[in-house]
Amino acid sequence: MITIALIMGMTIVGILSRLLGIPLIGFTNLSESLLVVAIYLSLAYTQQHKEHVSVEFLLAILSEKTRDRLNIATLVIVLAICSVILYTSWDYAIAAWKVKERMDGAPFFPIYPPKIAIAVGISFLWMQLWVDILRGISKAFPKKMRHT
Repeated sequence: MITIALIMGMTIVGILSRLLGIPLIGFTNLSESLLVVAIYLSLAYTQQHKEHVSVEFLLAILSEKTRDRLNIATLVIVLAICSVILYTSWDYAIAAWKVKERMDGAPFFPIYPPKIAIAVGISFLWMQLWVDILRGISKAFPKKMRHT
């Protein structure tokens, strides 16, 4: 939320400065980078609180047990996709860090911090997906109580 508020403030300041004939250089680039940070660092939090957009009208006709198992299958698919993104995002982030990559058109503005934020955010999401899968398995397949 702080990042979004900062982006909004920077946008207002940028507009006002242009209206006054004193455009500020780099505000657009910084806003773009902060937006990446805001989005990717919030993915795991959103997943943890089950706040991603979902369509549930088809799930409503299924039993709770079937929904739980379908949820596990979905999480496994998302984890597989996230694993590929995780690997490539760290690859890109490390490469950008090594060369201290800068934005085209704004050579003074580094692009490697947002790439690192993407990799960190995807890492947190990947870990949260594992937690959700393990919780889902324990809910969908509870251990039977043994009496001896």
